[in-house]
Amino acid sequence: MKHLKKFKFYYILGIIFFLASFRGDPGSGEALTYKVPFYIAFVQKVSIYIVILMMIISLLLDNNKFRYQSYYRHSMFFFIFFIIMILSGGYSDDLFYRLIFSIITFLYFVKIVSRLELKYAVLFVCFAGFALSLVNFLCYFLFPSTIWNGRLFGVTSHPNFTGVAACISAIFSVYFLIYSRWKLKLLYLFMFSISISVCIFSGSRNSIISFVFSFLVYLFIKTKGFAPRVMLILVSILFILLLLNIDFSMSSLDYEGRGNTREGTWKSMSDAALELPIFGIGKSGASSNSYLFAVVASGILGFLFLMGSIIGHIKRLATSKIANNRYVPLFCMITAALFFAAIFEGFLLDQVGLPVFAYWLVLVVKTDNYNVNVKDEKRFFKMGY
Repeated sequence: MKHLKKFKFYYILGIIFFLASFRGDPGSGEALTYKVPFYIAFVQKVSIYIVILMMIISLLLDNNKFRYQSYYRHSMFFFIFFIIMILSGGYSDDLFYRLIFSIITFLYFVKIVSRLELKYAVLFVCFAGFALSLVNFLCYFLFPSTIWNGRLFGVTSHPNFTGVAACISAIFSVYFLIYSRWKLKLLYLFMFSISISVCIFSGSRNSIISFVFSFLVYLFIKTKGFAPRVMLILVSILFILLLLNIDFSMSSLDYEGRGNTREGTWKSMSDAALELPIFGIGKSGASSNSYLFAVVASGILGFLFLMGSIIGHIKRLATSKIANNRYVPLFCMITAALFFAAIFEGFLLDQVGLPVFAYWLVLVVKTDNYNVNVKDEKRFFKMGY
């Protein structure tokens, strides 16, 4: 009981990240045969309610006074972006619920998650992401009905979303793999293998390239910059991969085979964005680029707040001293993967999901004044560093 009381907020954090990406049936039509066992379908239906309940419980259990930090403004910008997007759309039926969910999410991450000890918070999120990847991995072999056109939908009901979530999980796992003690490296290697396998099973090129990009960012940080020739070669390879991904993505049909391509989706969003609407039309229709979709959904006003959050967050990471916080490279990797993947996916506009919650996480965590002596640090379950 003492252990449970001490780590209750971390257990809740893990549950929230694990359940956040459970999504319901992608819908019928065009011969979609997606189907999961009743117990998974039940979790998909109630997951969002459990997530909001866990957040509320955390807020009620917390007795600490809120202390504003200057870097919270990046979270506030992201929160305002959501409010503008919700008010811009035609959410007459569930407008109130969407607003309440956004408010509670903002309060939870700023008031609760921001003050959690990083060594435990990142560990619980790491295992929560792995648990989600493992469930999707098992779906690939146990439930063929979660596969459509050779791509794994899993419990997220969309292969691209499955891939991005697994990519974030792989980043956490590989970071722990690098810094863990030798007797734990096999565990984190297994976790990484499962997560990266889900990226492959989902057929999401975006998630694979995003992971590669995040790892290049890590190498650049830890080596204080590559030799110019090596850096040029790596950037060239990444650029070629990006062009190939754009080319394939533009011409390939969407996952349901409805006949629309990403090229068509981008064109329609670009046409709408070029009208420079002050207010958007809300989150509706197809999305395959978070930045274009932000203009369409929330207008120029909302887009400015989103970019304020992104630019401010990148600036904070760029000016953070790695010597004072050994988690900064991890946050840089997550940020790089998220912003790169957002070029092809609209997950930054999601109110719930492991990828968007990962962004909330890196927005509110401290990136300075966390200088910890590794040898003297207590190891939770002896699973840490």
